[in-house]
Amino acid sequence: MLIVGTRGDVQPFIGIGLKLKEYGHRVRIASHAVYREFVTGFGLEFYPIGGDPKVLSEFVVKHRGILPGLNLSDAWEQRQQVKSILYSSFGACVLPDPERPDAPFVADAIVANPPAYGHTHCAEKLNVPLHIIFTMPWTPTKHFPNPFARIKTHLDGNNSKARCVMNWLSYFAVEDLAWIGMADMVKDFRRRTLQLPNWDSKDNGSHTLYHSKVRLLA
Repeated sequence: MLIVGTRGDVQPFIGIGLKLKEYGHRVRIASHAVYREFVTGFGLEFYPIGGDPKVLSEFVVKHRGILPGLNLSDAWEQRQQVKSILYSSFGACVLPDPERPDAPFVADAIVANPPAYGHTHCAEKLNVPLHIIFTMPWTPTKHFPNPFARIKTHLDGNNSKARCVMNWLSYFAVEDLAWIGMADMVKDFRRRTLQLPNWDSKDNGSHTLYHSKVRLLA
């Protein structure tokens, strides 16, 4: 399991992991190093991935979302956090926990939340199933905008159709803007770390999860 975020993001996956363990599966949660004792305290395996949850959460609070606006300093810091997460994700799928080097591990399925950006690519490399789970809406819908979109969709009176369209498009807009800041890293990660072909089309870029029909539970 690849989980990026706060303790509140990690906690639901512990419940899922414990249930999977009951069914006989070997479960490992890969998240920020600060959560090691929290995860292993429930008897689940752990692997540390990059990123600082304190820095990530402060960024989201400051900018009311995952997009930095015109603040170049914050944008650069967030980019470094994403890079650390991305480049550590494959190790989380194929390497032993650094604190348990005698226990080999290779994932035969991946469960992740959307901000664990390497999930799609690692699943492709290993040719294993991928399931995305999140604690907030992430599938495009006409009923409300992406939680990180920061757009006003409360339009007057007869503009309900326009509001529905704006809500739907907000999910793709957030993905597109995030992709601008990380596209080069993703391509490098695929080429150098995973030795996978580059992505050229729109379907294999910012909207990958949507177009590939990866199952997403929110």
